[in-house]
Amino acid sequence: MEESRTIEIVRPEACPEAGPGARLTKLDVRMVGKRVLLAGRGSSCPEEGAEFRTLWCPRDGTKVRLRLMCDTPRDCPRCYKRWAAREAARAASRLVAIRKKRSHALEARHVIISFWDHVVETGEELSLFAKLIYKTLLVMGAHGGLVVIHPWRHTGPLGDDCWRVGVHAHALVYGPVDASLRPPGAFVKVLPERESLAGTLNYLLEHAGFVDGGHAVRWFGSCSYNKTGGLVVPRLPEVVLCPLCSGPLEALPVEMRESVAWRPRTWGAWS
Repeated sequence: MEESRTIEIVRPEACPEAGPGARLTKLDVRMVGKRVLLAGRGSSCPEEGAEFRTLWCPRDGTKVRLRLMCDTPRDCPRCYKRWAAREAARAASRLVAIRKKRSHALEARHVIISFWDHVVETGEELSLFAKLIYKTLLVMGAHGGLVVIHPWRHTGPLGDDCWRVGVHAHALVYGPVDASLRPPGAFVKVLPERESLAGTLNYLLEHAGFVDGGHAVRWFGSCSYNKTGGLVVPRLPEVVLCPLCSGPLEALPVEMRESVAWRPRTWGAWS
């Protein structure tokens, strides 16, 4: 098993509080003292004992042996990209369902927010920074949406695992966002409309910050779970394409042996 990788952080100043009225909920208290992690920078799952699923193409008969994700995919360097793609598809599907239910006229806006003197190292600081982002977005006119926090910024050549302190948050929100209403000390950038919500979220989650037992995607405002009761979000299956015809692969058909339906041992449920 590979050794877990750590990131050296230089802390300039103490992180200020998330503004008046900021407090930790019961869920946030569980995160106190836990260190903020970066997706895909934990221990790698071992090769031995890995489970696989065999898929096939009904059009040309091609078979593909696909490795299943481990129990901790967002920490694992082998599995975190598939975890990011899965979570991005689910979050994008929920955003679309909320837009249909709420009848939002505008598409989700991509907003980047940062503060000059913030450093996030623990679960408590991560929760307080998230609440500060919610408050900032609501003040600027957002109705609700999701937030992904990045405690570090990538530096150096593309492909190098080099990071520096630079906490900032990406948000996909509904509602008119007026950056001129931002509070003092906030740096806000509103990006143009995104071509693909899932593609944007996939990129954001591949280097998202989280704590063990916490979420990488945070919902707030009109999109929070307690304000979207009865929301029906379609469950999107993970689609694997055929390398020859680019069509979707399917599970191997059920075969009959001694009147008992069975599948090959390599078949298994998605993680």
